[in-house]
Amino acid sequence: MADSRIQEERGHLDAKWQQIDSVFKNVMKLVLDVRQRMLQPLEDRIRELGGGGESVVRNPQGETDTLENAMGELNLNQVSSATSLDESEDNEETSIHTSNATLSMINEIQQELRKLTSLDTKASLPSIIAGNVRSICNKMDDLRQLTLKHPECSLMLFSEMWLNANKEAELEGFELIRADRTLDSGKEKAGGVAAYVNNQWCHPKKITVNEKVCERHIELLAITMQPYYLPEEFSKVIVVVVYISTSKIKSAREDLHSAVRELHTKDPGALLLITGDFNRVTRSLILPTFIQYINFPTRKKNILDLFYANVAEAYTASPLPPLGKSDHILLYLLPVNKSEVRRETEKKDGFKLRGQGGAEECATKTRDDQKEEEYTVSNCWKFKANF
Repeated sequence: MADSRIQEERGHLDAKWQQIDSVFKNVMKLVLDVRQRMLQPLEDRIRELGGGGESVVRNPQGETDTLENAMGELNLNQVSSATSLDESEDNEETSIHTSNATLSMINEIQQELRKLTSLDTKASLPSIIAGNVRSICNKMDDLRQLTLKHPECSLMLFSEMWLNANKEAELEGFELIRADRTLDSGKEKAGGVAAYVNNQWCHPKKITVNEKVCERHIELLAITMQPYYLPEEFSKVIVVVVYISTSKIKSAREDLHSAVRELHTKDPGALLLITGDFNRVTRSLILPTFIQYINFPTRKKNILDLFYANVAEAYTASPLPPLGKSDHILLYLLPVNKSEVRRETEKKDGFKLRGQGGAEECATKTRDDQKEEEYTVSNCWKFKANF
C-alpha cells in the first residue's frame, strides 16, 4: 500500500515538473529567438561597415547557460553597436526594431507564464516515518537503507533509541535531535527518544528544542521547525516524540496533555504532530481532541505506537517492516495530496482542531531569510526532485 501511494505521488509530481519545465523552456526559446532577431540587423550593419567578424555575436550552440546571460549579452551588444554607428537614421530604425521585438517578447513570455497559474504546485505536509526501534546503534545500516528507499521522508521520529553520552547515531543528510534517558527515569539503560530532520526539508538553524522530559513514567522531546516550504495555513511544525511507561499512566497522560497544551497555546497556528510508544494507554484518553491515524497492530496484535495530528484527513498511515530486529513495525505517514485545508473555529479543551473541506486555499510559503535564500531554494528543489 505504501509503495503504491508513493508511486502515485511521484507520478503526480513528475507530471507537474514536466509542465513547469515546458513553460520555462518555451520562455528561454522566446528570449533567444528575439535576441537573434534583434542582433541580426546590427550584425548586418557591422558587415556593411567592414567591421569584421570579431564584433559579431555568435549564434547560440544548441544549449543556453541562463536567461540572465542571454539578456546580459543583448544589452552589451546594443550599447557597443549603437555607439559604433554614425548615421542617426540607422540608429532610429534599430531602436524601433529593438523596442517592438522586446514588447513582443514580453507579451509572449507573459502568455507562457500564465500557464503556471493553473498548475497545483502547493506544498504538502511533511512525510514521516516513526516507531520504536529498540536500540539504534546496531541498526544504522538498516536506517541508511530506509532513507535510500524513502528519500521523500521529511522526519523520522523514534522511541527507545538506547543512546547515552558515549554513543553516536548521526545520519548523513539529517539533523539528529535526541533526548537520551537519564538517571531521573530510575533506569540506567535503554529508553530515549529522538528526531531525525531531513536537511533538504528544514535547515538545521530553523530547528528549536522546546522541551525535554525524562521521568519514570514518561520521556518526551518537543521541537519546533520552520521548513523551507509548508502550506500557508500553518506557521510552523511542532513535533512531540514520546515514550510512556506502563507505570503511573495517569501522571504520564497529564504531563503529555500539559506539554501539548502549552505548545499549542504558544503557537496556535502550527501544525502539531505527536507520536511515540504509548504502550497500553487507552488511546481515546490521551489526546481526545486530536486525530489518531494508526489503526493497525504495531507490536504483535497490539496497537502501541500511535500518531496524532491537529489536522483531519491529512495523512494516510501504512505499516513498514521493523527496523532491523526490533519487535515493533514502523509507521509510515504520507500526506494526502490536498490543495485545501481549513481552520476550524471551534475550540475543544483549549486545542484548535483543523478539519476537512473548506475553501481557504493553501499556498507555498518559502522562508525569505536573505542569508539562507540561496541554500533554501537549492535544497527545496532537491527535496522535490527526490520525491
